[in-house]
Amino acid sequence: MPRAAVVGGLDPRLAALVLILLAWSPSAVRGQGTDGQPVLKHPVASQATVDEHAGSPLPLEVPLRDEAGRTVTLGHYFRSGRPVLLVPGYYTCRMLCPLILNGLHRGLGGMPGSWSPESDYVVVGISIDPRDGPAQARARKAEVGLGRGWHLLTGDSTGIRRITDAMGFHYAYDARGHQYAHPALVMAAAPDGTISRYVYGLNPEPDSLSAVLAQARAGRSAFSIKKVLVRCFRFSPTMRRYAGALAWFLRAGALAIVLGLLGVFVVAARRVVREEGV
Repeated sequence: MPRAAVVGGLDPRLAALVLILLAWSPSAVRGQGTDGQPVLKHPVASQATVDEHAGSPLPLEVPLRDEAGRTVTLGHYFRSGRPVLLVPGYYTCRMLCPLILNGLHRGLGGMPGSWSPESDYVVVGISIDPRDGPAQARARKAEVGLGRGWHLLTGDSTGIRRITDAMGFHYAYDARGHQYAHPALVMAAAPDGTISRYVYGLNPEPDSLSAVLAQARAGRSAFSIKKVLVRCFRFSPTMRRYAGALAWFLRAGALAIVLGLLGVFVVAARRVVREEGV
């Protein structure tokens, strides 16, 4: 084998193959659950998407119920000079939904400046589950420790769909798992009820939230430059167990291939050394 064809005893084409195999992981055939465990891709989870509708109006006349059971409209929370943060989810969720509220609560509490909840902004939770009612809203509010300036609302399926469709917020119900698959996000709206910005993720930075609220208060809207979509959904234990076994099987297969190729490379390298020593 000519010296030019070998780099450090390895054929460069074979070395490139090793790098590809080492970089490869079973992630192409699986997703990750909310706890980082491998899960198989699911048709319900794939429906949890977002189409940003920045600059579009919200249906402020939609009737809803607050934590006390009173009938209100979405527009009840909009007034001049005060932006609104909308948080869609559902109150019986034990996965990402409480984390979204917790992360937003921490972020808003750390904002620079003199932002005051209720007077300078309000946060409005919208349950996507029509089975949620004021009792579930109160329980979630107490669980997360939400106070002044936070309102968790519920409604019927028609009203909820009108709001989420206007937001471009898509979700689906998994009857087998008795859960909803939905994106994790917060949406900022201007005082006149038009959509301003979308905020993705579980722990928005205080500086980012302050900038988003200031933009919404000024009535400006913009699409997100970077959209990192996190989905709230968990597969059944049986599916998760099979998915984990599949992931480990694929890893083991890849490792066996890499070890076999390394053996071939060692033999080839020794042969080159012997030939050059002759």
